[in-house]
Order: sequence, then structure tokens, then C-alpha cells
Amino acid sequence: MTNMKSSLAIELPVKIILNEDGIDWFIKHGKTPRRINLADRTTDYGIALDRVTPSLLKSMITLDYVSKIEIARVEFSSKRKEILRLSEIITDNILFKKFDNEVFDAFISSDLIKRWNRSNPSKIIDRNTRFNKFYIQSMMNENRAIIEGIVNEITYPMKQAIMKTQRLEDGEKKGQIAYVEQYIGSVRDPVWVLLSQFRDRVGFSEIIIAIRGILSKYMGKAKIVEYIGLIVVELATNAENVRIEETARIMYPKTDNLRQLIFSKKVRNEIYNKLKSEEDYLYLTWKLGGKSTSIGTENRLQIILFNQEYDYSRIKKEIENKSDIDLKEKSLHDFYNELPEQKKDIELGLYYLSYLHEECKKQNIRFESYVGQSSRNDLTVITLDLQF
Repeated sequence: MTNMKSSLAIELPVKIILNEDGIDWFIKHGKTPRRINLADRTTDYGIALDRVTPSLLKSMITLDYVSKIEIARVEFSSKRKEILRLSEIITDNILFKKFDNEVFDAFISSDLIKRWNRSNPSKIIDRNTRFNKFYIQSMMNENRAIIEGIVNEITYPMKQAIMKTQRLEDGEKKGQIAYVEQYIGSVRDPVWVLLSQFRDRVGFSEIIIAIRGILSKYMGKAKIVEYIGLIVVELATNAENVRIEETARIMYPKTDNLRQLIFSKKVRNEIYNKLKSEEDYLYLTWKLGGKSTSIGTENRLQIILFNQEYDYSRIKKEIENKSDIDLKEKSLHDFYNELPEQKKDIELGLYYLSYLHEECKKQNIRFESYVGQSSRNDLTVITLDLQF
């Protein structure tokens, strides 16, 4: 998880598609989003960046301004680390936002706040409360030492448990402690200000215990973030390799050893240049659900790999020669199990996929994976669908 902690920019061209709130924010601040062509052959408004920083992604996801994040490349293998890091940052920040919401819900539903609301009907604290930003920032500065003490009270037991875990290496312990701090750092400022003001009231300790429980639950989701990133990288790399073989077969029809040929750096570069000239890209899209989307899609993440139709058509034909399986709607695991042997160089991806299914069941996260073909444009579409 160390890559996720880095503040260094991700050196990867990225398209960030905005939802209505995001578009409104940009326009109000004198910046006009541009129309961007997307993998599914549609266009939408957003920004295109040559590189992206974790802090920018965090702020935009936290503010719920993003509907999609997309990258388009002829190859993924040279950017495996960047793609893994991008995936982890996106998934982490969805979880950080959900953690903050859950902590705030626990806070406003606590007995302490209920008593406050009954005694102060003109100063009710609930989800509709609008906090003065300048006052909150001022109190964050004024009560900094008190707030740091409250944070330590919440996190100390978990940090101690991490340090005492013998199966973890020192680096892993540091990574998990940093993860604890990132979760706590995602809690909105008004919670800390109010806790610093209510620390001597009856019910304060119950809130601290509740936040510890929520933190413990979310720390248990760390493996899911890692597995998602690894699966994305493996599926993207596999799609690239399949397409390189397809293209090489067309470009070098007389070769006797296709697999050996495509290991040549010169040949691969020739293939990449051909694909680039034809704008024949592979696409990875992260589709984020939020409060502004339809009911039931908040905290939903869909990771979609788009590929040109010839891969799908060929694989579909080869599979149907063996069986009468309908591939229009099929689980990802079954799809790859039915692939011809020469295309089964994805054992690692399936290894992560099985572990992700297992972890999602443990953490009560709905997870589905499937492969299909877009009815509008015959693109091959591989989807990982998670509801956190």
C-alpha cells in the first residue's frame, strides 16, 4: 500500500469526466470544461490532464464532482505501476468518503447530539446543518492540541494492535498506521471541532468508541483495494497481449513463431505505432457513483475495460466452436475459463479475482464481474462492479 501514500504525481494522461455539480463548479470559477471523446464512442464534459496528483483526485472525489476517470493507450505494460497506483487512489478515496459519511452519521445520531438538539432547537446539528467555514477553520487552529489528543484517543488502540502484530514486517506496520491516519484525516472538520467542544459532556466516550469501531471495519477493507488494483493491471495487460498477437498475425502473416516474434522490442514498437496511427486504443474507465446519480448507485464503483470488437468476435467464435455458450452475459471467471489455451495466460488475474470475491463476502461488499459486447458499437466490455 506504499504507492497509495505517495503524494507524487501519476505520470499518466487521464480524462476526468465531471458530473453536473463538477461542471457547475468549474463554470462558476471561470473555467469551461471541454467535450471529451470516451471509450463507448460518446462525448461528455470534463478535463484532460497529462499527469494527475493524488491530492487533486482526492478533493474532486470527496466533493463528488467526478462521474468517470478514463485512460486510453495502445499499451498498458509500460505503465503497470502507474495504473495500479491510480486504481488504489480512486478506490481508497471512495472508501475514505464513505468512512467520513458513516462517522458523521454515528456522530449526529449519538445520544450526546440528540440531547444537544433537544436542548438547543435553534442550533440543531444534523445532516442539513451548514457550518461556517471560517469559524470551523479558526476553531481547528485554536483547538489543535485538543483535537490531536482526541485523534490519538481514537487511533491509539489500533496503532498498538498493528505494532504488536508479529506477522507484519516493519514496512507493513508503517503502511497500515499511515492508512489509519488517512482514514482519520478524511473525517470532516466540523466533527473534530464539535468533539473538542463536547469532550467533557456525557456521551463523549461512546462517540469515541463508535468511531473506533467504524475505523476497524474500514481497515479490514485494505486487501480489497489491493486486489482490485492487481486485477485491473492483469486484465489490462492480458487484453494488450491478446491484441498484439492479433495485430502481429496480420502484419507478419508468414512468420512461423508468432510468440517469439512479438517478444522483439522492435516488433512491438512497430505494432504500437500501427495501433496508434489507427487510433486503435485500449480503454480503462472507472465509473463512480455519487449522491447526484440515481438511487442505489452511491458508493458504487465500476471498472470497465473496453477493447476493439475484433478480439471479442474472434474469441466468441472460437468458444462457440467448442460449446453453445452465450457470451453476451457471462461471468468474467467463466469467460476466461472457456478461452482457447493460447489465450489463458491470465492465471494471476484469476488468482486475484477469487481472493477479491472472498474478501468482498467477508466485508459485505457486493461484487460482480462480467464480460459482454456493447450493442451500439460492438466493443468488448469487461466490467468489475462493486457496491461499497
